[in-house]
Amino acid sequence: MARHVHIVSVGTSILANLSAKGFTLSGGAALKDIASFEDRGERLLADATARTNAAERLVAEDSLSAELTALARYAGSKEVDQVFLIATRTRASQCCVRLLIEALRRRGIEAQEGVSFEGYDEGEGDDPLQRFADDLQVLRAKTLELVRRQVALGHHVRIAAQGGYKPETGIMMLVAAEAGVTAYYSHESMRTAVELPVLLYKGSMDGVRALSGEPGRRVAGRRCADLLARFPELAPDGDADRAHVVAYKRDPSTAQAVEVRLTGYGRYLAEQA
Repeated sequence: MARHVHIVSVGTSILANLSAKGFTLSGGAALKDIASFEDRGERLLADATARTNAAERLVAEDSLSAELTALARYAGSKEVDQVFLIATRTRASQCCVRLLIEALRRRGIEAQEGVSFEGYDEGEGDDPLQRFADDLQVLRAKTLELVRRQVALGHHVRIAAQGGYKPETGIMMLVAAEAGVTAYYSHESMRTAVELPVLLYKGSMDGVRALSGEPGRRVAGRRCADLLARFPELAPDGDADRAHVVAYKRDPSTAQAVEVRLTGYGRYLAEQA
């Protein structure tokens, strides 16, 4: 059975937001008073009571985590079955991974660490910049292997190019383009995730032309169902959807598309056809 699988890069927004909210460890120490993020992560990992409290806060408040904020768009339409978390092996990142796994499992979502990598530490080794570049290449290869394995199982895969180092989010977008899957991102100022245009559309233009001829370049209701049946490349998870040629309005109770329209990219393609 096809499942909705999300590959999510993880940063340290949880530690930052818990600190800003005045979160305390079980002994009463305020997280914000611990000097470094690495030490905050280490102390929180070692404090089982505080870790449980933090996970409960995450279950109640998506806004404490950039990763949960991004996932919320899909969780609301029951399109999150399993999550693989991608993170560096730093103590701060591993703490955030642990908290996310606990919070997601409490919500009934399978969650586990997917791929980890060293990250950047200028204090180690003779050439840390080259080692960082090499490790990013390993991250790319391992994540691409993970995505392709999930796709081969017939699952619907999306990648959240969300947390971590900026080069790490770039790698996530590159993997999405290589694997032909959707990438998305949620900035802290956004209320929901946006899907990123990582793929060029190379499919049939018949459906794009047909939709372009409709008033407002959109159709709804029964005509939407008829159009998607005639042109399967326009259907959700089809080539046009993954390349952001079309966008949908969905029935909140069934998650079925009840309206389809051309995006700005779709209108551009129609004008060039």
